Amino acid sequence: MGIFAFEPGLAIWTWVAFGLLMFVMSKYVFPVLLKNIKDREKAISDSVDNAEAIKKRLEDIEKEHKHIIVEAKKKSDGIIIDARKSADVLKKELLKKADAEALAVIEEAKERISEERKIAMASIQKDIVELVCDGSEKVIGHSFLKESDQKWTAGLIDDI
Repeated sequence: MGIFAFEPGLAIWTWVAFGLLMFVMSKYVFPVLLKNIKDREKAISDSVDNAEAIKKRLEDIEKEHKHIIVEAKKKSDGIIIDARKSADVLKKELLKKADAEALAVIEEAKERISEERKIAMASIQKDIVELVCDGSEKVIGHSFLKESDQKWTAGLIDDI
């Protein structure tokens, strides 16, 4: 008997065993395998679709993020500009207030100087009147101690 020799009985039983095996596999194994393959294929397809949806959503989020950053930059620039304007207005107001206070201080100082000048002039006039009265008394020999004489002398000094 050779290894490659054809035996009809063995061939028939091989075909019968193969047929039974195919029948059992097609009835119980292949449906389950096909179902698992289809489920796997569907899961992969859903994963790919989901990945594409996630990618698209990510792109949308990136666009939205860029838009938000641009808007935030615009708002911050606006806030900075408003703050600078407010600071300039406040600075001008403070400068005006300081100028007004300085002018008020200067006017008050001028008034004080004027009052002090008047007081000093009155004191000098009084001293001159007394000096003239004392000098006249020594030269003329007449005392000008009366109030009317002192007023007359003060009037003469005012005229000078």
